[in-house]
Formats: sequence, C-alpha cells, structure tokens
Amino acid sequence: MEIGEFQKRASTTDTSKQPLIALLGLAGEIGSLFTVYKKRLRDKPSPDQYRHELSEELGDIMWYLATVATNNGIDLEDVAEKNLSKTHAFFGQADAPNFDSEFPPSEQIPDLWSFNSL
Repeated sequence: MEIGEFQKRASTTDTSKQPLIALLGLAGEIGSLFTVYKKRLRDKPSPDQYRHELSEELGDIMWYLATVATNNGIDLEDVAEKNLSKTHAFFGQADAPNFDSEFPPSEQIPDLWSFNSL
C-alpha cells in the first residue's frame, strides 16, 4: 500500500476530528513502543512475539501520524519524498563505496566539504 493511500483511508476512520486527540494519541503510542522494547529486554519474548507486538504499535503510530498530517493539510507522500532527499543530501548513499577505509581517519578524504567564500 502506498503511504498516500494509507493516509486517505486512515482519515475515514478518524471519528473525533479533533487535532489534539490525534497528537496526544501519537505521543501515547510512541510510549507504547517504548513499553514493547522494555518488555523485550525484561521478559525476552520470542522473536515472533516481539515482531508482532512491535508491528502492532508501529501500525498505531502510522495511523496517528497520518491523522495528524491530514488534520494539518500535509501530504505524507510529499513529506516522505522531501525527507529522503534531505537525508540523502546529508548522509549520502548508504551503499556508496568507501575507498579509503583502510587508512586511519586522519588520512581519509572528508565525507563532507565546506568552503567559505572571501
């Protein structure tokens, strides 16, 4: 499913239509995500159980995120595209070859260059 389609379908299930409810719901679900991870460390559930619980919370977070975006007139397709462009510009491509990795850091070519004009 495309993220834009998810956003459209999520908006049809938002019964409150109150922006603050969605924002507080998002914060609460992020707290639930931390709880799932805490239980992973403490209780050591099976990998399948952990993935199931994590997936459940991520789905809830996605719904609230889509609802917050919709309530504010923001298209998540546009957000995703701009974020990946920004991230790529900042970090570069993850699988880009590092030709000088065998050298100590002081002898490697910098990953980011900056020049000051006079």
